[in-house]
Amino acid sequence: LVMEFIKDGERVSAGERGEVVITNLHSYALPLIRYKIGDIATTMAEEQCPCGRGLPLMKLIEGRTGDFVKVPDGRVFPPSIIALTMRSIPGIAHFRMTQHKEDKFTVELVEGKDFTEETIYQIITEFKKVLGDNIYIEPKIVKEIAKDKSGKLRSVTSKVKVF
Repeated sequence: LVMEFIKDGERVSAGERGEVVITNLHSYALPLIRYKIGDIATTMAEEQCPCGRGLPLMKLIEGRTGDFVKVPDGRVFPPSIIALTMRSIPGIAHFRMTQHKEDKFTVELVEGKDFTEETIYQIITEFKKVLGDNIYIEPKIVKEIAKDKSGKLRSVTSKVKVF
């Protein structure tokens, strides 16, 4: 198995974020050649594997390609930043943030036990701190958040091409 980390069609440097691409010739029935698996990861900075192989090492899987958000000033955020921001706000049982444009987001919320009108204000305030003042966030209170076709409950989705 050969694993590559690609951004804009080129391999990334050590310590940079890139899309994970694999080549696996061991599977004789269906070899995979430069197959994009849909994950974004960061490579290790100049570390060598103890096995001596010499290929890049993966430091961190940051998320799926469709889960990253890109804001108007060009910054890109992994889904973990969104989740950490939401976890810091009391009163939310479940959420899903959807990015429609670089500056437009919808946040579906299932109310938790400590939910108040202040919760909505906090969501808007905290995300403007993290993502920037030039974004619009539309909170929507819902009874339930639908799962994806895969059966997973994704907390962040983006309709903006980031990678």
